[in-house]
Amino acid sequence: MKLDDFDLFAAAARLGNLHRAAEECGTTQSSLSKAIARLEKRYQIRIFNRSAYGVALTPDGQALLAGAERLRTTLRDISDEMHTRRHGNEGKVRLGCLPILIEPIVIPIVMSDLQRPGSICYSVAAKLTPYLYADLEAGALDLAVAVYTDAVPATLSYDLIAGFRKASYRVVARKGHPLLRGAMDPGALVSARWVLPSSQVPPRIWLEASLARFELPPANVFLESDLHPFNVAHLVERSDLLTVMPAGMLKFPAAKGLAALDLPQFPQPEGRLAIFWRKNAYLTPFAQQTRARLHEQLKIFQAD
Repeated sequence: MKLDDFDLFAAAARLGNLHRAAEECGTTQSSLSKAIARLEKRYQIRIFNRSAYGVALTPDGQALLAGAERLRTTLRDISDEMHTRRHGNEGKVRLGCLPILIEPIVIPIVMSDLQRPGSICYSVAAKLTPYLYADLEAGALDLAVAVYTDAVPATLSYDLIAGFRKASYRVVARKGHPLLRGAMDPGALVSARWVLPSSQVPPRIWLEASLARFELPPANVFLESDLHPFNVAHLVERSDLLTVMPAGMLKFPAAKGLAALDLPQFPQPEGRLAIFWRKNAYLTPFAQQTRARLHEQLKIFQAD
């Protein structure tokens, strides 16, 4: 068995076409087919169903692909560790964070390293919680600051930020929206149209639970999108759409045209943030330092 066989197999699974996968990998279709045949022979399974339209994974092929991705992630961890041993604390930290926390949490840490000696750099991804979980599991991130939910994958470790209360949510609309005229009955939300993230994202979960508490139907979603919250702010500002945002986002210039609806009946959850990383993954000394600095910066933000 060759380790390269897993890379060829993964490319074929992703593209669904052996010819295109061979071209992408810089090999021939015959060589790629032989790699797949070796894997099928070794594990006594059929990997693909073939048709005139290309190839599709069998259930056994899907299981093998998941194992192959774990193997490739482990090999990346080994490579990272060997690189660190050669170059000390130099390296790159791949950091994911909720969009609203990039400015108060991540930027101060990055800026403090501008004058730091050595070859260090950051890769920063601003994403919502479910996508940060997925990127960590796939080995695309070293660390992430996200909301702790009941759906935390078993493959992740985390440190909860104790007592963090800055993740409360608000229903928001453009300034001048008719629903902003004083305290309102939650029933008035039934006729509203919304721009919301997917159903797995904590603000959406909070909204749907709040509506259900008053026996109201789910939100009438006009646009479901995982746009950056600042993009959503610009959209809501120019329409009568409603959305849900973390309360802290209303302090940013991008949300200056928005205001929170007066809904005191909607209970606010205890915002639980955490720093996440993949269990058993190798974290460079620099990544471990960054994790400690994230803790410190979150404490400063919490105290503000």
